[in-house]
Amino acid sequence: MVNFDLTEEQQELQKLARDFAQREIAPRAPEHDRTGEFPREILHKAWDLGLMNIHIPPEYDGPGLGSFDECLISEEMGAACTGMATPMLVNNLAAAPLLIAGSP
Repeated sequence: MVNFDLTEEQQELQKLARDFAQREIAPRAPEHDRTGEFPREILHKAWDLGLMNIHIPPEYDGPGLGSFDECLISEEMGAACTGMATPMLVNNLAAAPLLIAGSP
């Protein structure tokens, strides 16, 4: 039988992302939407909490988590504000080729 329950670690990651999104993103979203200001401070906080670039392997100082873990984070960030969630996640597009074909 297949178990679709989140692991304890995934539940913790989801809660961390949800709490961050509700505390940091949602209250500021209307102002950023109105002004178009880039949410640099919020991205720095997300980075400090380990909510960005989670797919980077441990040998490159990343957590080495998987795509599903990233989906859990994306869902919570996007629920708060897709305009802020996008820059938090889109940098993975640039990181992937470096991880595949880059050299240290």
